[in-house]
Amino acid sequence: MTRLQRFRAYMARMNPVADPAQAIKDGLYVPPPAPTVAEQLAMSLELEPASTHLVLGGIGSGKTTELLQTQKRLRDSLSEEGDQVVYLDVSRRHDLGSSELAGVLVALAGLDLANRARRLASPEAVEVVKEAHNRLTRHAHGYTQWVDNPYENDMPPDEDESDLYPVRVSGALVPPERPIPEKLADLIPHLRTLRAVFPGDDAHAVFLFDSLDRLPSPKLFREAVQHDLRVLKAAGVGVAVIGPIRFIAGNDRAITDLFDHTHYQLATDPDRPEGIDFLQAVLRRRAEAEVLPDECLSPMARASGGVLRDLISLAKSAGNEAYAAGHDPIGLEDVGRAIDAFGRDLAIGLDDDQVKKLKHLRRGGGFVIRGERELSLLETRRVLFYGGSRWAVHPALAPLLDAVPEAV
Repeated sequence: MTRLQRFRAYMARMNPVADPAQAIKDGLYVPPPAPTVAEQLAMSLELEPASTHLVLGGIGSGKTTELLQTQKRLRDSLSEEGDQVVYLDVSRRHDLGSSELAGVLVALAGLDLANRARRLASPEAVEVVKEAHNRLTRHAHGYTQWVDNPYENDMPPDEDESDLYPVRVSGALVPPERPIPEKLADLIPHLRTLRAVFPGDDAHAVFLFDSLDRLPSPKLFREAVQHDLRVLKAAGVGVAVIGPIRFIAGNDRAITDLFDHTHYQLATDPDRPEGIDFLQAVLRRRAEAEVLPDECLSPMARASGGVLRDLISLAKSAGNEAYAAGHDPIGLEDVGRAIDAFGRDLAIGLDDDQVKKLKHLRRGGGFVIRGERELSLLETRRVLFYGGSRWAVHPALAPLLDAVPEAV
């Protein structure tokens, strides 16, 4: 294998925004230190299949990977029970930029149940399943109804046209009109009908919803889940939803009350032995020592702060540095330049108040979330949360804070 081929293969395995499902398929998944979110979530849904769960964590912390591992664990453990376990990336089925989000989770879960149920329905259940299928499809995609006069007191454009006129009723996925709880409640018996079709004396359905952590505000997240959770739970459907890390603190924590359980997929603490071992194992799973020597693993693992996406980004950047410098394999100097560049990117855009808070935390002064400035530091990973009272400035940023100017 030539040098170019080695580095091409290395870079292909160090893609920080690659599809987690493909990474798992390629054998790149390394279980984080126990107990993992996947283990906790799967066990809870095994025992309480109609419960609701919120999974919180920062960008790049591995939430999607843990949701996919939950799906695998539940399918393995519940295969004989007849339970249906489905992972759904909401962003691939619905525009998250839509102004209305209520009813979307019900629509996605209902469509999946309806399509599966039609293939399994017994002859005597065909009609009731067909009715439930049609009702959920209308809710999801909308429908056209014909009315006598949609123009109310105005005359239609052409008086010679038919007495009936088509009016389009929007569905939840196109995007929806503002639904009301009663309208969604009407779907509960149809969801129960579809769920009952699946084999097994006590079969349940579990849906794992990804991508809602990308919604830009707590208000939109609440709108997307508050009524849907109640409808799906009443229909005996279990739900897990990924949410943004900001809900672990501040007034937004009230949203967690909408769920039965909350799970935290946080950064892995590189100062703990099991943490640094895990992070180094992730790198070694993706790169041979001939390209990324052992001596480079610990510096990158520590500089990542335990954020998986940052870890992979640093490794990719170090590969770029080494290839540009003509090095083979990657050296410590390449790693150092990658860490420095990553830290400088994190420093861009900080205001004076945020710099002061970061320096205070770096000196061991603690970190308290009082408003949007602190939440911004958390969401942009300048500050990392490891659980309990353990907060830290991102290790790639911390050494550069003294060089960040403050206004006098």
